Amino acid sequence: MNSGVKIIHISSHYDYVPGYHPPKDGDLYPLASWAGLLAKRMKKRYPQLDIEVWRPDKTVDKISHKEVLGLNTYLFPVRPLMLARALSFQMYRRLRMLCKEHNVVVYCHSIYDSFSIFGPMILPKARFILIHHGGLPPELKGDNLKNKLKHYFISRSYKKVHKLTYQNWINKDFLRSFLAPEKLNFWVVGADFVQFKPLGNKKELRAKYGLNPDTVYGIYVGPYSSLKNVELILEAYKELKDKYDFSVIFIGGGPSDELYGEIHDLGLIDFGKVDWYEMNDFYNCADFYIHPIFNFSREAFGVAPVEAMAANLPVLSTLLPFLQSEFSIDPALLGLPVFNKEEVTQGIEHMILNHRSYLSVRDYSKKILDAEASIIDIFVGLME
Repeated sequence: MNSGVKIIHISSHYDYVPGYHPPKDGDLYPLASWAGLLAKRMKKRYPQLDIEVWRPDKTVDKISHKEVLGLNTYLFPVRPLMLARALSFQMYRRLRMLCKEHNVVVYCHSIYDSFSIFGPMILPKARFILIHHGGLPPELKGDNLKNKLKHYFISRSYKKVHKLTYQNWINKDFLRSFLAPEKLNFWVVGADFVQFKPLGNKKELRAKYGLNPDTVYGIYVGPYSSLKNVELILEAYKELKDKYDFSVIFIGGGPSDELYGEIHDLGLIDFGKVDWYEMNDFYNCADFYIHPIFNFSREAFGVAPVEAMAANLPVLSTLLPFLQSEFSIDPALLGLPVFNKEEVTQGIEHMILNHRSYLSVRDYSKKILDAEASIIDIFVGLME
């Protein structure tokens, strides 16, 4: 393990979300980002590593330093610019200074914003690793001058980057159009297999949350929108509700969501936004997870399906074949792959009838998707 480097996890932009991120006056606030989460997991598994967490933050007017869970964290004041959501000159200045004194590896938790594009060109002594957490921005598919310029700078800058990660086919194909394959790695956030696990008391949990003890429940976690193809779940329910004792648990949306009204009109189960520490209960109330994503240009692999696998739920998903291509694991061990929208209703019916036959989803998924172990090993290996 290369312990002679200074590792800096940077969230290059940040918007505070009340109720989701830790309170601004709390000790964990500097870790409120993907950078903070992954740095914390890396430090836990490899305590010998020198790791810092940086973030531009609109709540500070000068650099704020705090040690949190053994990590040195820095919040930097930012200035909004026309070409960037937020830019911190102090952050650039400190990074340039550290590059003169240390062998610096920068994990930048975005691959399509201004810092990830210009940072590798401005700071050539740092080893940049760009981490993908979402889809391919629409502007990279456009044909106007602004989009062409962004594509031009990306293609030039990323050739100076040490490694980049992707989470779906669209991003993989885009990056491979101008980068050597050895620069690219598949990577997902994974799930905490200690937090998410089978509890073995399904009937008691269902009674606690007012659910029927004998109904077969699918579960979906995320916004209630057509962007996530939630309408396919609703269409399947309409076809199957009179044929089976079946329902769907929805978590993560709210009254402003596009399909909120239809979910309630159909009498489906909506628990809204749920605390992360309660989520394992809801996975254990369900029988299988539904993940019918077809908007591949905007959708990453996702965390919720992996949390469900950790709780030993089989997953109905369009993204399961991706695990086969990247990890050489049979997707049928984790659930049922679906390849087009017409297969979703048929797939849900299969899960209603066969969910009990998937006995070892947790065991198989843990080998490749454990966020505290196998995923972090991949993550650290990107430095080599």
